[in-house]
Amino acid sequence: MRLLLIRHGDPDYAHDCLTEKGKREAQLLARLAPSMDLGDVYVSVLGRAQETASYSLKATDKLGSEKTVDWIMEFMTDLNLNRYPEFVEAYGPDTPKMEDYRGGKFKDLSGHKSYWTLLHPESIREYEGNPYYGPRIIWDILPSYLSRHPELYDPEDWKKSGLAKAAHIEECADYVISNFDAMLAEHGYRREGLIYRVEHENTGTVTCFCHLGLTCLLIAYLTNQSPFVLWQYLALAPTSVTEFVTEEREKGIAIFRGLRIGDISHLTMGGEKPSFSARFCETYGNKDQR
Repeated sequence: MRLLLIRHGDPDYAHDCLTEKGKREAQLLARLAPSMDLGDVYVSVLGRAQETASYSLKATDKLGSEKTVDWIMEFMTDLNLNRYPEFVEAYGPDTPKMEDYRGGKFKDLSGHKSYWTLLHPESIREYEGNPYYGPRIIWDILPSYLSRHPELYDPEDWKKSGLAKAAHIEECADYVISNFDAMLAEHGYRREGLIYRVEHENTGTVTCFCHLGLTCLLIAYLTNQSPFVLWQYLALAPTSVTEFVTEEREKGIAIFRGLRIGDISHLTMGGEKPSFSARFCETYGNKDQR
């Protein structure tokens, strides 16, 4: 079985769509789509992934056959720093405050989508009228904070960390993983401990048009490591293609092995410079990036 995880194009996060650059990136990806064997296609509910997928779906005559699902939207959970101010240090002095959201510097909370608000819609009210901190992207923590908390590097102990508990990461990750495993089981591969049991061999492809944080979570799960490692150390450019395939060296037992991570050869061939989205500043002195 083959698994393709494709990140959306350069995003306009405020409007949840693609920038003009993002559209060019998606069009270049679509040129190669007919030769990629997309197979069964799953698309995130978020607009930037929907728009990215539409180009490739049209190019492969698959438009309308895709499945739109919420479990591959960007992996956002809610860390309420008003309730847990001890974790402000994880984000540093530039942590956005509610006044920044109201002032338009950051996306308005009415469009805030996270797995926690998906599972618990009433939770968004915790921020309404609050004079201080707004929701945080859990994996945007500072490297220095991560280095002081070795439990976040551990494949199991990261779930027990105070940060993970405060942000409800385990429950939200379980929602993603349970749906991911159910999808793999439909295609013949059932999770059993740290490996997959092959219920029937499958050489088909499943393609997910999704997001950076979500892709890192799935890669971490497939390779049995902490997602914090990938969230911190891996950047996947917009419209990049990540490919995993099953490897069955023992009858009935499979693992998923990565063939390419963050491939942007379609952009290189098209003369399109990769977007900086998902990266932070290359050097601290570069104020434009920082």
